[in-house]
Amino acid sequence: MPNVQSVSMILPQQADLFLYDRDVLRHLRTMQLKLPQSNPNDFKGQMQSIKRFFVDGHCKDLEVFEVQFRRSYQAGSSKADLHEIFGEKLRWIEF
Repeated sequence: MPNVQSVSMILPQQADLFLYDRDVLRHLRTMQLKLPQSNPNDFKGQMQSIKRFFVDGHCKDLEVFEVQFRRSYQAGSSKADLHEIFGEKLRWIEF
């Protein structure tokens, strides 16, 4: 799996993101998270893990980090946190 370049996950409400082995996704270019029944705020407790995983330089090839979720939720603070981590790589899609 070290050559994986694209990952898409559909997460149920209150799921845990397991991002431990940094070498497994070192060539990751696109990460897509779909949250059909939850909100990015539900994962706020995991922001430090996300930040450690992506900011330490192990995913230097990352081009896009996409989050899709239902528009009915307020998620401004999570968007700000993710933008701090990913900057222009963040794609925020509300449906």
